[in-house]
Amino acid sequence: SFEDSSSYLELLALHAKETQRSSPALLLGNKLDMAQYRQVTKAEGAALAGKFGCLFFEVSACLDFEHVQHVFHEAVREARRELEKHSLARPLFISEERALPHQAPFTARHGLASCT
Repeated sequence: SFEDSSSYLELLALHAKETQRSSPALLLGNKLDMAQYRQVTKAEGAALAGKFGCLFFEVSACLDFEHVQHVFHEAVREARRELEKHSLARPLFISEERALPHQAPFTARHGLASCT
């Protein structure tokens, strides 16, 4: 829940301070397709993410799974950027610039007709 997110982010910040090494964090708001039931505003989510210097995204896993994938790819990119900043040796990884093969939509691959 949103209330618990603040506690987790505080723990991450404390760990980063103790180890003198930060870890990229991601605050993710899900169920964007259910806006009528929203209890946390986008501004509140963005403010919490800003307070702890983490990425913030809102998604709907039901309606736009490709955006969910994009969010996690962005989190990996951020982790790589942080690693490169603090690493003596550059890590080996496949370039992000390469085009990925086109994949069928998530619903077609997994036979899901709808989310509830």
